[in-house]
Amino acid sequence: MRSRPSRSARATFALAALFCVAGFGGCKDGSDVMSLLDGPSRTRLAGISGNESLLFSVTAGHPITDLPPLGDNGKILGRSGNSVLLEMPRAALLRLEEVGGIKRATVWGDGEAARRIEPALRSRVLEALDADDRTPIEFLATFREAVPDLRERIAAGGANPRTVAGKVATVTAAPDAIFELMALPDLVRLSRPRVLRTLGNP
Repeated sequence: MRSRPSRSARATFALAALFCVAGFGGCKDGSDVMSLLDGPSRTRLAGISGNESLLFSVTAGHPITDLPPLGDNGKILGRSGNSVLLEMPRAALLRLEEVGGIKRATVWGDGEAARRIEPALRSRVLEALDADDRTPIEFLATFREAVPDLRERIAAGGANPRTVAGKVATVTAAPDAIFELMALPDLVRLSRPRVLRTLGNP
């Protein structure tokens, strides 16, 4: 008796077929299109159902000027160079078939992720992805409450907690580690550090 593929394996295969239909570069058996998504992106997408929204960026070899309708509640959250950041229902991914020349595709998280990262930091991360820049970015991470192992939990996803004061941490992390941090259930907000100016300075 043949064993049934795991739920994760079935979701990964379905994702490959979905993007293959969507026209993300001459794929025949799904292997080519799957190379657009790294392992963490595939894992994040596998946990999002077709009825849920997701935070998703694509980078092309040219500016993406025209996008198809993104479905109910679908919207563009930002642009940088040849990249665009979208919040859209997972089921609407098929509508991206009209976009050609896609080089990279990244799943940031579910729709709630869009509300956990402030626009200024979101733009900075998209800029880094567009340039394929993995240099760590500095930001503040605010959690619901202070817990003794907060530093360890932040570091577990690859981020570097430089300081922790109560429920707020100053963190540096590359984009991939930021996406892992965004998935923590007790995270409230990721934001750019505030620059304090002394009196008399502009």
